[in-house]
Amino acid sequence: MRILIVTQYFYPEPGAATNRLLSFARGLARNGHDITVLCEFPSYPSGVLARQYRFKLFKIERFENFRIVRAFILPTTRFGILSRLLNYASYLFSSFVVGLFLRRPHIMIASSPPPTVGLSAATLSFLKMVPLIGDIRDLWPEYAIAIGELKSKMGIISGRLTERIFYRRCIAFITISEGLKNYLEKKNKGKKIFIVMNGSSIPDMPSYADQRANCFAGNPINVCYAGVVGLLQPIQDIVDAAQITMRDDSIVYTIIGDGVKREALENQVLSRNLSNITFTGALPLPETLDLLLKSDVAVVPLLNIEHFKSALPSKFFDYMALGLPIILGVDGEARSILEKHSTGIYYQPGCPHDLVAKIRWLQSNPDKARAMGMAGRELVYKSYSRSELAEKMEKIVSELIRAK
Repeated sequence: MRILIVTQYFYPEPGAATNRLLSFARGLARNGHDITVLCEFPSYPSGVLARQYRFKLFKIERFENFRIVRAFILPTTRFGILSRLLNYASYLFSSFVVGLFLRRPHIMIASSPPPTVGLSAATLSFLKMVPLIGDIRDLWPEYAIAIGELKSKMGIISGRLTERIFYRRCIAFITISEGLKNYLEKKNKGKKIFIVMNGSSIPDMPSYADQRANCFAGNPINVCYAGVVGLLQPIQDIVDAAQITMRDDSIVYTIIGDGVKREALENQVLSRNLSNITFTGALPLPETLDLLLKSDVAVVPLLNIEHFKSALPSKFFDYMALGLPIILGVDGEARSILEKHSTGIYYQPGCPHDLVAKIRWLQSNPDKARAMGMAGRELVYKSYSRSELAEKMEKIVSELIRAK
């Protein structure tokens, strides 16, 4: 069957959305489906378009066993709400125009956020008379409202109207956690809602089959974070922890990634004369994984907001797949998995002194820390590989098409 996946971000752009949709596209194509991914010209997070995408409305590419159609966007470094809204709006209109000229699929899958993707997909689905499945990774605009990024009454109304249009057009939803499923059930009574977690691609990478972090085997220990340095992730906790331990030469910190908060945090590091923390910026995946394998413990922080209790960050699974013990600053479902399988230890997000206390506990209990890392690796390889989750996705999509 022909399946059109609509997502703003896609390979080679980094991030959880890209990794999730890439595994789905590969899995669906591997099972014989004709897959087209409609996405933006790659520009995230640098805000720079490569030469081959400049002055074009779209570009069609062949990647592995499926097709990618890239559409025009106004690139942004995402430092201001206006620039991001222009970026989202440009993809909304370009994906709609380009999508009109694509061959009619049998079914569409739209991945949100940003919610403007859902509006474009809902309109295309209606005009082409094609059923639409919503892949909901986060709750927008609810998250933006909760963190105070979306404040104006008109902005909130527009965001919720966009959400409503998208949800009403969907015949079913796929999401990443029980909490998000419960939210969608309240909003969309009578519609089928399935859970396909984020998981990790590392178990599907043969070159990493025998590689795992050798945790707490030397001095100093390296406390690492790899991911977006953005509004939702309190990387401030790690910077403050570095200040608290600045005279303890047995602990160093590494921040891998980019985002809207990186520059401000780097300036703090300079002004505080912290020599025990390094920001690498965004790195290719092999370099990121190499640095993680040389680390001793990984931190997964998220703002302490009620909505985020349903979050299951993909980095949580990636860290575990590499055999790293986790210091988790996410309450709710992620914490339940962590504590049920003894893959790490929880700290109170927003409390760097608690983070330091947990780092020092692991440092004082290296055997227990290594056991946590091994427990996490076994868990991900057994239950959370992206290839297996892609197979689950394929079965759900096939079931929904047969039901139509």
